[in-house]
Amino acid sequence: MKKIIAFVLLLLLAAPPVYCADKRYVQGYPRTATNDNNQTVLAPGDYTVIVPAAHGKSRGFWLLGVIPFLFATRSRAVNNLYENINVNGKATSLANVYQEKDSHYFILFTLKTCDVTADVIELKNK
Repeated sequence: MKKIIAFVLLLLLAAPPVYCADKRYVQGYPRTATNDNNQTVLAPGDYTVIVPAAHGKSRGFWLLGVIPFLFATRSRAVNNLYENINVNGKATSLANVYQEKDSHYFILFTLKTCDVTADVIELKNK
């Protein structure tokens, strides 16, 4: 019984380093370089929305909050979004893209997710 109590106390003492992890890891680093400065002005007749609010997800796992095994990245979330819809052979693009990152901290591990939601539009030929 004493060994079990000692083990539980050791786990409780080890918990604060998980919550006080390096700021780089808590904020979702490593970040990938993305170009969010591109804009295209589309008139209402230039496109049709084929999948509104399509959703893609990427999951990550970190041991002790600082040792990454799997990153939750935007690129994997967008790839998952395209896998969930059928747009093969169409001139498509993403519009109204929204990204959300979330982390759940536990004593021995951290689960991270990156969710991407976007409208899939088909561009029309003129």
